[in-house]
Amino acid sequence: MASSRQATYRQTAMRSLASNAVMILDESHEADGIEQQKIDPETGEIIPTRADFCRDVLSHALGVMYSSATYPFPVAT
Repeated sequence: MASSRQATYRQTAMRSLASNAVMILDESHEADGIEQQKIDPETGEIIPTRADFCRDVLSHALGVMYSSATYPFPVAT
């Protein structure tokens, strides 16, 4: 994922560990991505969202386990 923005320490650590790890996503619905894409006004580049970052890191992981306590409630009749 190319971007001129500086990666955070957490992002750097996750990227460096991913290829030797099974990633466990608790509350994985949070990584789904409801954020709107934003454009950097200085460069015109798309600013990666949390979902973009997660997809990039997880694509390099040995495996992934998704966990979420959020469950769709039945529609009231």
